[in-house]
This record gives sequence, C-alpha cells and structure tokens, in this order.
Amino acid sequence: MKVAFFLIITIYLTGNVAAEPLTWNTVRQLAINSNRQLSASNQGVISAQKAFKIAQANEQFNVDLLSSVSVSKEGTEISDNPLTWRTSDDSSAGELAVQLTQVVWDGGKRRNQTISQRYAAEIQGNDLYQESAIVRQKLSTEFLSLWYYQALLKLNKAILKRRETQLKLIENKYKVGLENLGALLVTQANVDDSKYQILETQQNSFKSRLTLSQLVVSDLSAYLEIVLPKDLSKESATVPSFTIIEALTLGHPAVKRAAIKTQLAETQIAIAKAQYAPDVTFTARAGKALSNPFHDNTAHTDQWTLKIVGVQPLWDSGVRENQIKQAEADRDRQLILLDDFTASISTQLKIALSDCITAINAWENRKLTSSAVKERAKIMQVQYESGLVSFNDWNLVEDKLIEAQKAELTAQRNVYIAHTNWIYARGGTLNDPY
Repeated sequence: MKVAFFLIITIYLTGNVAAEPLTWNTVRQLAINSNRQLSASNQGVISAQKAFKIAQANEQFNVDLLSSVSVSKEGTEISDNPLTWRTSDDSSAGELAVQLTQVVWDGGKRRNQTISQRYAAEIQGNDLYQESAIVRQKLSTEFLSLWYYQALLKLNKAILKRRETQLKLIENKYKVGLENLGALLVTQANVDDSKYQILETQQNSFKSRLTLSQLVVSDLSAYLEIVLPKDLSKESATVPSFTIIEALTLGHPAVKRAAIKTQLAETQIAIAKAQYAPDVTFTARAGKALSNPFHDNTAHTDQWTLKIVGVQPLWDSGVRENQIKQAEADRDRQLILLDDFTASISTQLKIALSDCITAINAWENRKLTSSAVKERAKIMQVQYESGLVSFNDWNLVEDKLIEAQKAELTAQRNVYIAHTNWIYARGGTLNDPY
C-alpha cells in the first residue's frame, strides 16, 4: 500500500512539473544564472577591472606612516683590578614620521600603463561577450537537438502504429491466401525496425537532455514538452538583406576585440619609448626624532625634509631599443590580424545568411514533397486493399512516405540550426533575442 501511494504521489508531482513546457527563455535564463564558463569569464572581467583601478591608483601620490625604534648598550667592565672602572652608555632612539611621495615625471610610463590596463579590461569584457556567444551557440544547438528527438520520437511512434496496422492487414491476407510469405516477413521487419527507431531516438533524446542539463547546471528531466522559440517558416521568418553585412562586420565583437588589441599594442610602444625618459620623484617628509622614546624627559626633535630625485638611465646594452622594436612588431602583427578578422567575419556572415535562405527554401520544398507523398500513400492504401496494386508497389510508397516525413522534420530542424549559426556569426549573446 505504501509503495502504491508513493508511486501515485510521484506520478502526480511529475505530472505537475511536466505540465510546464521547456522553452528557450527558460534554458537561456538558467544558463545566464548558472553556467560555469560564464561565471569564470565574469571573474576574469572583475580581475581586469581591479587591475585597471590599481594602475590608476599608481598614478597618484603615496603617503606612508614611518616609525622606527632602536636600542643599544655599550660599556667596559674590569672586575679584578682594585682600580676598577666602569663605563656604560644606554642609548635608544626612535622616529615617527609621515612621508609623501609623488612621481613628478616618468615620460608617461605610468599613464600609458593605466591606458594599457584599461584596454586589457575592455578585451576581457569582450571575451565575456564571446564566451556568452559560444555558450548560446552550444545551448541553442542542444535545445534544438532535444526538440528534434522529441518530435522524431512522436513521429516514430506514429509510424510504428501505422506499421502495426499494416501488419494486421497482411496477416489477414496471408491467412486467406491473398498474400505471400515474403510480404508478411517484410511487414514484420518494418514493425521491428520501427521499434528500434523508437529505442534509438529515446537514447539520443536522453543524451541530449543530459548535455543541455550540464550547460544550464540544472536537472531538466521533468520537462517533457519542448517548445520552439519562434516560427521560422517562410511565411513568418524575416530574412535580413546582404546589405547589412558591412555594418554587422564592423560592429562584431571579434573585430572590436582585434581593434582594441591594436590600440593596446600602440600603447606598449609608448611605454617602451618612455623607458628613455628620466624618472623624477618628489619626496616630502615630516616627523619627530625621539632620542629615548622610553623616558618622558627625553628631548624630542622636529624634523622635515624636501627632496627631488632624478634618475636617467645611460646605457642598457640595447635593451630599450629592442623593446621598442618588439612592441612595433607586435603592433604590425595586430594590424594584420585586424584586417584578417574583418575579412573572415564578413565571409562568415555572408555564408551564414546564405545558409538561412537555403534552409528555409529546403524546408518549404520538403513540406510540399511530404504532402504530395502523403496523398499518394492514401490512394495506394485503398488500391492495395482493393487488390489493384501489388504489395511491392504499396510498400514502396509507404517507405517513401516515411522518408518524406523524416526529411521534412530534419529540414525544419536545419532551419533553426541555420538561424542559430546566423546569430552566432553576428556575435549574438545570451542576452540577445532569438
């Protein structure tokens, strides 16, 4: 009784959870909140921002509180001589001071270091967008795979039902001598193949659900129905024009990242050149020198100093010159990569958009073919039952119907995959609409 009650409760709860379909917005939000790759990239952004703050702080003056205490004892003692004399000197000293240090001139080293860290933070932020785009691509692909296997499972079950109906028809004909053993065996094989197709689809659906659950770091086993994000049929889909490719290319995150890396390389050249400039530092110090901080009657002396120190490197065996050449070579490399990224992204966008158009047209063609074969199969069913066509002709049309139905479903999936690839080619992230 307890086991039965537990099963009833489990089925009831599962039914309630499964009543809510799994949508794209659901998995997208789960990934935004929990995906580990995004969390790691976000920490990288925080680290880069803090490095930029540190570089900014290094441009400001420093104030230090200095304190020191020293204690010493000196003396001579002679104990065996009646004219023993002793001398001893207890001395202690201390200092308490405040020191301000400000770099007056360094040839722009620290300023360019700050600019360099700002570019590094921007690159890290761009990497977060890129990681979000990658996660979206994986997430969307697995979501579509799960939907496809669920739809295919439904189709395979309908095919099995039709095959079983056909098997009964052939068995009756075989019993009365209107059909041969070969037809009966072929029909039985069709039923067995349909059962295998169902089993295979269930396994693929299970693996796809596991992969999707890993991406969103959440258990999705309770969701039974998968809902597509939007209608992408030819009647409803809005296909952009190729005229927007140039604007999308210039605004692409990968192109922006390459441009920022070029600017960063320019800054490294400025930093390398600044190594030839002298470093001039101003120091102001004020405090008290305590001759004996352990006695109240000790004299306290006020002290203050102002100091400007300049350091000019004279010879480094060509280190600075080669640092400049190295930075310039890296800048030239980044310029080449920027041109390459721009051309590559433009090509990828054109291919992705072309694939979208091709996939939509292919889906329309498959729908028409499937509809035509379905009507033909209805006619052949009646003709076969009436004895007007042979089993081979009828079975051939039935096989073509199954092939056409699966091809239509695959073509529909390809439309959504092409749309996903188009969004990825544009640099779309999890925050962008489908």
